[in-house]
Amino acid sequence: MKSLAAFFLIVIFITSCNDQSAIPIEDALTKADAEYIIFGHFYGFCLGEECIEIFKLTPNAIFEDANDLYPSSQSVYESEFIKLDQSIFERLKESKIEIPSELLNEKATIIGAPDAADGGGIYLELPNGDFWLLDMNQEYLPEYLHSLRDEIRSAISLINE
Repeated sequence: MKSLAAFFLIVIFITSCNDQSAIPIEDALTKADAEYIIFGHFYGFCLGEECIEIFKLTPNAIFEDANDLYPSSQSVYESEFIKLDQSIFERLKESKIEIPSELLNEKATIIGAPDAADGGGIYLELPNGDFWLLDMNQEYLPEYLHSLRDEIRSAISLINE
């Protein structure tokens, strides 16, 4: 009889619990959150927080990655974004990071020799999962990427003001 009572108590306990699982990220995100660009720079032989800076810019906010991991050429960046102060986002409102159509047709994920001779590199990722590692040195980039490189560097400077 004791085991039957224990069984019923367990069944009542299990069935009375509410599902407290996390909301799926797809349900928690608004359409504006799904429109983003991830960008940043990285330097291999460097000391300090500014050596690897990766950001996520949405139409409503700017986030900074807390992981500070060196980007891989094999997969998208593993990020842990933290929302930055709205005043930083306001500084970026006039900035434009325009993705050239030529880049969208690019098959290679590495363009130039990013961070060769510790020259640094640029990381760029789009919501569809496309990502690129771009050479920081303009001499090793195709001309169509020169303004994108400058726009990303300018945006990072504005964030760090």
